[in-house]
Amino acid sequence: MKFILYFFFCFIFYSCCFTQQCIDVRLNVSLVSFTNAEIDTIIFRRYNLNSNFQRPIDTLLYRPFNDASTFTSNDTTFLFPNGVSDFPLPSGFEYEIFLPSNQSLTRIKNISYEEKELTVCLSMEKEYCTDELKSYDLNGERKEGSWVIIKK
Repeated sequence: MKFILYFFFCFIFYSCCFTQQCIDVRLNVSLVSFTNAEIDTIIFRRYNLNSNFQRPIDTLLYRPFNDASTFTSNDTTFLFPNGVSDFPLPSGFEYEIFLPSNQSLTRIKNISYEEKELTVCLSMEKEYCTDELKSYDLNGERKEGSWVIIKK
């Protein structure tokens, strides 16, 4: 009888499990060795994949110290925007990041990420997960990591 009850509870427990796809990865950006004056205005341009950076489909004028929270550690500034829906940058696009202060242009493309799933069992809590950024091309050079790191 104990075996039947054990089997029954295991069946009920595992039948209440489900798998959900994690949300698409979003690109987080950090800037290394830039002064606050150099990054007081940033322009993000979004392009369709394989567009060769022709005809942007969206442009975001971003002022980190007005529109976002930033965190600085040593010489690195991490951008944490408040209330900007398309930031961090959604995957599935290519990007240009332009700094008007020094006229620098950074291009990001060939973004690859690992799609993840989450199995949830008998939980009343909302589960949250994201796909994981693996690599990307930064100005033609292949980079790996979970953050897009732009160095001066």
